[in-house]
Amino acid sequence: MLALVAGSVALVVPTMPVAPMVQQTVAATPVVADGAASYVFPSTFTLAKSQRISGSFSDLLDDEAEVQSARDAEIEAKKQVAKKRQEEEEAKKAAEYQAALKFQAEQQAKKEALQAANKAKKEAAELAKAEEAEKRAAKQTEMAAKGGGAPPKAASPSSKPEKFAKVETVDKRAERVAARIAAGEEGPTFFGL
Repeated sequence: MLALVAGSVALVVPTMPVAPMVQQTVAATPVVADGAASYVFPSTFTLAKSQRISGSFSDLLDDEAEVQSARDAEIEAKKQVAKKRQEEEEAKKAAEYQAALKFQAEQQAKKEALQAANKAKKEAAELAKAEEAEKRAAKQTEMAAKGGGAPPKAASPSSKPEKFAKVETVDKRAERVAARIAAGEEGPTFFGL
């Protein structure tokens, strides 16, 4: 079979001139594609080529330490700002609370003063009524002494005539029970108890 393939190539007559074959050589340096795909699994050579190392390893560590200290300083500044904001909020809430307490105390004092004033007014009114009643009683006794008559009767609830006669109620059941007990029989029981 190999002979047939070799023979068939020899029978083909080229009609166009064939360009001479060029042999491609493989490059000694690895070919790196640009972009993010080359950094998925970067090799040491790729990393070294991309970072442009200029100086020693200790210089790199110092540079990284400076970057890290700058980040730390930024974080601390943010923490300080947040702490100041929280302290300001707490101070504001404390001031509001104190103002509310002061307002409540003022309201309570006003309420107590109003209650005391009302109580004083009531006492004054009662005292005035008592004095007026004493003046009337003195005036009536004076008039009775001049006129020779008896002083008028004071109105009391028990001296008022009743509109209706008092109704006396009779409990027939209680009378029957009392009669039964008086006859020597037993009184009624509740379900045999």
